[in-house]
Parts: sequence; C-alpha cells; structure tokens
Amino acid sequence: AAMEPVTIIASACFVALLAPKLERERRRKQFPATIADLLASSHIVDDASLMVVAINIRHATLAPALAGKHLKARVKYGRCGDSVRCDSGVVEVPTSSRPAGARFVGRKPGGEPAPLPVDFNTTCLFLVHSRLKPQIRLRLVKAGPLGQIVAKADIPVASILENLQMDVLLDGVGAYSGSHSLVSIALQTFCTQKADLKDCLRTLGARQQMDGFSMGLSGLDMGSITGDNSDDDHDDGGAQLSTA
Repeated sequence: AAMEPVTIIASACFVALLAPKLERERRRKQFPATIADLLASSHIVDDASLMVVAINIRHATLAPALAGKHLKARVKYGRCGDSVRCDSGVVEVPTSSRPAGARFVGRKPGGEPAPLPVDFNTTCLFLVHSRLKPQIRLRLVKAGPLGQIVAKADIPVASILENLQMDVLLDGVGAYSGSHSLVSIALQTFCTQKADLKDCLRTLGARQQMDGFSMGLSGLDMGSITGDNSDDDHDDGGAQLSTA
C-alpha cells in the first residue's frame, strides 16, 4: 500500500533534521576536533603535525555582586553553535566588607564596594581545527549542576596565530545585569606532533576537561612555550610545545 502523504512528509522532515547531525558525527570521526579524539584516533599517525591553542585564564577582579559565590571560568573556542569548551577550577569569591560607618542609621557608606580579586590560574588547551572559527567566548559560571552563567564576553580573534594578552570586560547577565567583571587572559598557538603532545600532556599533568585539556599556569604559561627555528619541519609561524 502507498504511504500516506502525512507519513511521507513526516519522514522527509525527520531525515532533514537527522542528516546534519549524522554529517557532523561523520566529520568528527574523520577529522577530530578535540585533543582527546585526536589522541584516540587510529587514523592519525604519531608524527602528524598539528596546532594547539593555549588560553591562559589568569587573575580577575569581579563585580561586588558576586561576593561569596563559588565560580569557575568557562572558555569556549569557536562560534556559537559550533565550539569546544573547557572549565577552570572552582574559586570562592571573597566576601566584600561593609564600608566603614554603614552600620550607623542615616549615615551614607564611605564609598562603592571595591571589585573583588580572584585567581583562576588555569590554562585551557584546544586543538586548532579548520571547522572552528577563531573566536573566544568567556563565561563566569556558578559551580553546581545548573551551571548558571553570571557574566559573559565574546572575543573575536583576527588570526589564531596572533599571540594575545588582554583584560576582558565581562557583562553581568540575569540577576547580575549591569555589573561588570574584568578577567586577564593570554592566548598563544603552538605547533607540535601527536606523539609529542601526548607526552607533554602527561608530563605537565594536564587532565581532560570537557572538550579540552586543562592545567595550572605553573605547568604551562607564556614563558614555557618557546620558538625553535632550528627545526625546519616546524618553521611555519607557530611556537614549539615545550615543558622547559
């Protein structure tokens, strides 16, 4: 018996919705977009050249409205809807002290609450992939299962080969709308090979975190990534991965 027109339309819609997902999964397996997938892939040889971007999340001064909160910084690399992400460890924002004289009725506080300093001290590593556009999106997220976003900023990057150090202004969202926080970050891209990357991650004690790998800044910072012009095989504008 012939299929009903409604059934045909429904089937066509289902295929149309499913096809992009299947295509993304096929591309993910063929061209790994994460470090973990690349290291696990038997199709990528150990001496394959690749590029990794290191995003250092350093110190921050957070809005007074975030006092006492347990937060983590979330880095997203890529455009909205097609990105990879990695979280820092959880930090406890110090509680702001009340201005002197605030306890006296009718007396104005001595001034506005000061921004609150915290150190995230985390490096997030991502695989540079042609599918992922060079855009960094930074979020401050409450610790816990819900992961509520309290502040965010989008950072366009002209070239992934451009080394950057900057202070990023994050705008509060939701209940924290109107507040502002400042986070210091640094970005550097370096060249390596699959086998060397695997050894370096192990040496530095990096651990898989969501779609990337993370470690403390003491393990890998801007000073420990050094260029090496003596090796012509890597002389392509990137830095070499080093634990020195």
